[in-house]
Amino acid sequence: MVAQFLMPNHLLNIYGALIKVIMLLEKSEPTGTGNKHKKSGMNFTAAKEDDHDFIRAIVNHPEPMCLLATDFQLHSLSQSCTDAVDFRPVSIDPTFNNGRFNVTPVSFRNIVLESNRTGKCPVFLGPLLIHQSKTFQAYYYLTLQLVGLQPRLQSLQAFGTDGEDELIKACKSFFKESVSFRCFRHFQQNVERTMKNLDMQEYENVITGHIFGNEETRGLLEAGSEEEFDQAFQDYIKIWKELPNGEKFCKYLSDRSVMMKESMTADVRAKAGLGNPPKRFYTNDSETNNERIKHKMDHREAGLCSFVAGMKQLAYSQETEFARALCGMSTEYKVRDVFSSFCVPAEKWYDMREDQRRSHVQRVYKLAMSEMYAANP
Repeated sequence: MVAQFLMPNHLLNIYGALIKVIMLLEKSEPTGTGNKHKKSGMNFTAAKEDDHDFIRAIVNHPEPMCLLATDFQLHSLSQSCTDAVDFRPVSIDPTFNNGRFNVTPVSFRNIVLESNRTGKCPVFLGPLLIHQSKTFQAYYYLTLQLVGLQPRLQSLQAFGTDGEDELIKACKSFFKESVSFRCFRHFQQNVERTMKNLDMQEYENVITGHIFGNEETRGLLEAGSEEEFDQAFQDYIKIWKELPNGEKFCKYLSDRSVMMKESMTADVRAKAGLGNPPKRFYTNDSETNNERIKHKMDHREAGLCSFVAGMKQLAYSQETEFARALCGMSTEYKVRDVFSSFCVPAEKWYDMREDQRRSHVQRVYKLAMSEMYAANP
């Protein structure tokens, strides 16, 4: 009855559905990880006694929200993204058209593994937030729960977004030492949209070349220091001001100059692990997972119960594939050569008891990256 006084009917229905999800999943078993894999010794990932190990938190105020995460997702996210010895940036981007609710997944590269197809560390789906609004309070709840469930995430090295201000502010509240990347594609789209609104399309190629670079111009965002950025920015401002509506465009970009220096320039990207010369940050990993989520739900809007059940299957399938890689039986992934000492030959894997297999997999994904490297001198 208390909830009825806190929420309008449509939100009360969502909260009631979340409660129903918990009750239903407490009686269920993740599909794709049970009897189907018993012969290959992979069924250990199905042995989750309580489904509160997936539905981690649920609240009804200031709006209905639910955090979904397995132990594997939390530990693997921490392992791959918090240790300065080796890490990849996290990508956080809300998805849509999954149902009458918003979903914000955390995407990351599992740097223990290598894709057999691409030779790169594969994109994994991390924890997900189900929520109603794209507000600071919702994203603050996401980051609060992540750090509460896995304290090592306070040391997150870098995260990237499409530029959603409330999400960035919430992340910075907890990931205080983390570099915040801005997606190049989304920012260029915003710049081009601004030029269109200012009727400056005829100068688009020249100006985007000034900012993002092209075959003839290095680009403002390839600056190797704040001083270099500031000097180049002032030089371009003098050029842009002479164009029709140039003053307004200069005001638009000046308001975003600090963001560019803190989140996009070459020196920032190099220091935050994107190589040297540094790659540009894009939210491609989020888009990969958004497509996985939509594919899992048959590209249709789903009810809340169906959606949570589908995400549970995705989460456990990742853990199963991780285990297969450790014993050389995955068709998708293999363990990176540098971590080969953690692999178990298939014949030995079959001889191990189920609890031994489970213990080995958990030991691997709970190690910090510096511990992984120390074990493979």
